[in-house]
Amino acid sequence: MIVSLISALASLGASAITIFGSYKLLNYRMGELEKKVDKHNSLLDEIKASMQEIPLIKSEFEQYKSASEQDKKELKEQIKDVQTQVDKTDSKVDNLNVDVVRMKGEIGEIKTMVKTYHEK
Repeated sequence: MIVSLISALASLGASAITIFGSYKLLNYRMGELEKKVDKHNSLLDEIKASMQEIPLIKSEFEQYKSASEQDKKELKEQIKDVQTQVDKTDSKVDNLNVDVVRMKGEIGEIKTMVKTYHEK
């Protein structure tokens, strides 16, 4: 009887340690996902700001059509700078898409862990 009581207590203790460890891991991973979501939202804000510059770029293009040769050279440099910014934003968006796919996979894993935990 004492042996079975000690065995039951040991099993209960091991289960509690496992649950606590899973809980800590789950909290850590959720924190990491929140950081990635914040990064994602920050990048979206940058994209929105870039999108607001499109009318300015169109306006500059119209000026370019009627500008003198010197003005055309200056505007070409400005357009090149804007294109560089657009290319950087495109690269950030590509990286963000990879992060989003990875986050979706991690969220699926966490959901599976939570579901498995609740089924026990």
